Amino acid sequence: KEGGRAWKVMHKCERYIYRKADGVMGQSNEILEHISSFPSSDKKFLYRHLQPYEVKTEYKERNKVLKIVYAGVLNSGQDMLALVKNVDFNRIGVEFHIYGGGTQQTEIEQYIKDNPDCKIFYYGFVSKERIVEELPKYDASIIPLAVRIRGAVPSKIYDILPSGMPVLFCGGGEGANIVEAWKVGYVSEPGDFITLSENIKKLNALSDEEYIELSKRCIQTAREELSFDKQMKNCIHFLEEIQ
Repeated sequence: KEGGRAWKVMHKCERYIYRKADGVMGQSNEILEHISSFPSSDKKFLYRHLQPYEVKTEYKERNKVLKIVYAGVLNSGQDMLALVKNVDFNRIGVEFHIYGGGTQQTEIEQYIKDNPDCKIFYYGFVSKERIVEELPKYDASIIPLAVRIRGAVPSKIYDILPSGMPVLFCGGGEGANIVEAWKVGYVSEPGDFITLSENIKKLNALSDEEYIELSKRCIQTAREELSFDKQMKNCIHFLEEIQ
């Protein structure tokens, strides 16, 4: 509890570590900004949770019927159950495909069974290797957060963009800032299914040429802003500087 005895002890330890560190690495700008509010090293490095994906194409073409995918955990933190109940994919005229599992899995399966025309399809658990192979089949990915976690950026953003897919981000914080700043998709607040539905409609209404331009921007962002190799070289340089 903030202000309690244990909190004060841990807060003191935190300040001591930042003050004595030769350098600081953080997974988000929000974390580094928080650390900068304390006396700390001026040598800081943003190390995103990137994977060494190879970007092979210049852009991807969309399917005749827009296919949206979610691959990940099906728990309350994402609240996919509320999403499938509140977004009418059938009425919008798109498909929604789900991979993964969790505490909401059974209820999602039952909802799909009870609503056979909902245009939602569930495939269960699959390996990460297979997901990489499956993603190119789809046109966009939903990345939901039921609750904002300060300093956290969903790594799925970094996983999706190399495939050339736009992001439908449901959340706030730095994840939303990234999607908006790089113009690689659309953003809605957690639980705002009306805006999410409108964003899906906007994406579905894009012409083939407009979709290709958006896809190109996703791939360009992955190559220039989210290059695993570039980040590793910069990280090595950072470590050499603080020795």
